Amino acid sequence: MRKFLWYIFLSLLFVGCSKNNDNTPSSDNSVDGNSLVITVRDGNSHKVCSSAIVQLYDSNYDRINRTNCIKQGYTGTGGDIKFADIIPNKTYYIHVLWKGKQNSFKEELSIYCTEGVNTMTCSVYTCSLQFRNNTSSSYKFVVSNQTTGSVFTRFVSKNSTITVDNCEIGIYSVDYEQQDGYLFYPTKGTFDSQVVLDEKIQQFILN
Repeated sequence: MRKFLWYIFLSLLFVGCSKNNDNTPSSDNSVDGNSLVITVRDGNSHKVCSSAIVQLYDSNYDRINRTNCIKQGYTGTGGDIKFADIIPNKTYYIHVLWKGKQNSFKEELSIYCTEGVNTMTCSVYTCSLQFRNNTSSSYKFVVSNQTTGSVFTRFVSKNSTITVDNCEIGIYSVDYEQQDGYLFYPTKGTFDSQVVLDEKIQQFILN
């Protein structure tokens, strides 16, 4: 089911992009004219990322909302992609996605391009989620990434804390339900949706 939702997410990710921009990565470093070469690295391991999706937008608003994508393509084995026909004296906004990791979609990532070959390096990250249960009962946490559609469950004992590493960054919604220690009905609730970026630890605390 998660794989199916992931396929849907990838399909939707490309809907706003022009089909006329086929930027197939090449194996050499030669780029003629005004161009932009982007190298993608894993922000956690610093290794280059092949087959990463790279998209260019005219504005940060479009990048955040995934609308009006003007160019897209995949990185090659060296972790780079070469966009030709770049307009000089123009700012491009960039979104990168690789194996569930993406650059910080709420933080501006852009480059001002001049004439000739422009180069930059983008990093993609995972994040950590921490669930702290300060109550005298055990709780179940159902965690949903609204950006990618992934869902997982964690059980946290009373007065305990667990941390889940290598999570996809995105907008997270967390439901919780009491598992023991109640008289008639368990306590249930939902944390406000949280935008989780980069390698930062996002805490969800029950008191």
